[in-house]
Amino acid sequence: MALAVLCLSQDSSYLSDSPFFARLFSNERVTAADHFQDVCLVKFDISGSGIMYSPGDVLMVQPSNRFDLVDDFLSLLQLDPTKQFYLQSNDPDVTVPSLLPKPCTVRYAVEHYFDIAGMPRRYFFELLAFFASSELEKEKLREFASTEGQEELFSYCYRPRRTTLEVLEDFPGVGQVVPFEYLFDLIGPIQPRAFSIASSLMVH
Repeated sequence: MALAVLCLSQDSSYLSDSPFFARLFSNERVTAADHFQDVCLVKFDISGSGIMYSPGDVLMVQPSNRFDLVDDFLSLLQLDPTKQFYLQSNDPDVTVPSLLPKPCTVRYAVEHYFDIAGMPRRYFFELLAFFASSELEKEKLREFASTEGQEELFSYCYRPRRTTLEVLEDFPGVGQVVPFEYLFDLIGPIQPRAFSIASSLMVH
């Protein structure tokens, strides 16, 4: 399992747009099985990276979507996972994500870029309503995107922490007609997660 890892120490040459891809070495739970906190000691192989770190430094890990969620998303939107594409920016102020390969497959983008397990933004419902052909779906999506519908949107989406994929499953008609290129406007990227480094180079 390969993860994109970058160190935030000041002398690190690995940043968000040029991370070091490290292999997961081990993932060991250090708290008791019946303890309410699930604290794990995760070890990565950073051989050859030249990364320097000290205890307390922050490590950023770039996660990916689960395979089953990726398959559900591809099936729901009727996307060809093997289709390749080149991503180009049509706005000089917007840069193309550097972590996407060129060319990139649809499956790779869904697995490693689109945050389908995250909660959608308000703009998601506004843009989704634009593509909806069902009047029932369009009306509901517009309501969620409106100022007056924010309380209902909170109850439907944000309170239960409903994911982008789950919302699309609730509105199956519109998901199938959204052009693939608009997914980059519709769904935000997966954000890296921050973890504290508990080891020292003097020991390891």
